[in-house]
Amino acid sequence: MKRRSLIGLAAMPIAMLPGCARQTTLPPIPSDLVSAAQIPGIPQARQWGDEPGAAFHAGGTQPGSVPALQQSSTPVPLRVLALSGGGANAAFAAGLLTGWTDARTRPTFHVVTGVSAGALAAPFALLGSVRDETLRSLFTGLAGADLVQERSRVVALFSDSLARSEPLRRVIDEHFDAALMREIAAEHRRGRRLIVGTTHVYAGRLVAWNIGAIADSGHADALELIRRVLLASAAVPIMLPPVYVEVEAAGRRYHEMHVDGGMTRQVFVAPPGVDWSSVAQRNQRHGGLELYVIRNGRVRSEYMLMPDRLVPLGEHALHLLAQSQGVGDLYIIYVQAQRAGAAYKAAWIGDAFQAPWTQWYDPPYMRALFDYAYREAAAGTVWHSEPPGFTAASSRP
Repeated sequence: MKRRSLIGLAAMPIAMLPGCARQTTLPPIPSDLVSAAQIPGIPQARQWGDEPGAAFHAGGTQPGSVPALQQSSTPVPLRVLALSGGGANAAFAAGLLTGWTDARTRPTFHVVTGVSAGALAAPFALLGSVRDETLRSLFTGLAGADLVQERSRVVALFSDSLARSEPLRRVIDEHFDAALMREIAAEHRRGRRLIVGTTHVYAGRLVAWNIGAIADSGHADALELIRRVLLASAAVPIMLPPVYVEVEAAGRRYHEMHVDGGMTRQVFVAPPGVDWSSVAQRNQRHGGLELYVIRNGRVRSEYMLMPDRLVPLGEHALHLLAQSQGVGDLYIIYVQAQRAGAAYKAAWIGDAFQAPWTQWYDPPYMRALFDYAYREAAAGTVWHSEPPGFTAASSRP
C-alpha cells in the first residue's frame, strides 16, 4: 500500500494559536523550578502524568486518589475511558462511541482521558451521546484544507514546523466555546474528570491537564487555556509548531514548550501511582472498576511503500514508533487493571478493515472507518479483554 504524509495522519486534528501560541518573550522555565511551576491563577490545572497528584482527586483527599464521585442509589462500577492519538484514525473512536450509543449499552464514564486526536474527542465523549453528532462531523466531515496549511519547503527550513494550521483555529473556536466549557465545569463539580495529556518538551515528561478544573476555575483565561492545551496535545513536532504556556514559579513568570502528548504516551488512564482498588473500596456504592481503552490505530503494521527520501522515510519512522508505543501502552494499562482487580476492555482497528486512502486527511477513508467502528460497537464485537498478542484468543480481527 502506498501512502503519503504519515505525520499528518498521526497529527490530525492539529492546530496552533496565532501569535502568542508560537512566540514568547518569557525565559524558559529553569530545571530546578520545573516541578514548582504552576499556571497563574489556576494552581489545580495539572500534574505530572507519571506520578500521583491533584488532577485525579478532589481537594482535601489524599494524594494518589480520585474523587468520591457522585454516589448512586445502586452499585455501579467506577468507569474510566482512555482515548488514544491516531490522527485521522480517531474516526474509529467516533464511530465506536456512536454505535455504542445506538446499541443502548454505552455507560457513563467518571473519568475520560485523551491524547492527541483523542484529546479533541475526549470532551464530547465525557458529555455523552448528546454530542455524538459533533464527533461524527469532526472526524468525518472535514478535509485537509479545513485544517492545515503546508509551508513551502524553503520557508519550513527556517521555521519551527512544516505546516501551520490557522484554519483549524476557526474549527476549534466553533466547537470548544464558552457553552461547552460550562458543561464540562458542571460535570467536574459532579465529580467527573476530564484529563488531557501533553508533552513538556524541556522536561521530556507527560503532563496531565485537569480540563474540568480549569473550566470550573472562573479564571478569565480558562477557555483560552483549554484550547491551547487541546492544540498542544496534538502538535506533532516538526509537522506543527510547539505551543508555549506561561507559568509562574518562585515569584517569576516563565514559559514552557508543549507538544503532542503522544510523544510520551499514546494513551493513559491515570498516573501509575493511583491506587484504583482503594478508590473503588472507598466509594462503597460503586461496584468495582472498569478500564476502557480505545486505540485509534492498528496493532499490526501494514505493508507500505514510500519514496526513498528524507521526509517520507522520517514520517514512516514516526508512524512505526507511534504504533509500537500504542501497543506498549495497551499492555501498561492491562497491568494497571490487573493490579487493581479491574475489568479491562480495549478496542483497536482490526485486520478486517481494509479501506484505502490517498491523502493524509481523507474524508472517504474516515467515513469508512467510522462506519466500521459503528458496526463493531453495535454488534458488541469491538472489545478485547486482553492486549494484542497476549493469547491466541485476543488475535481475532
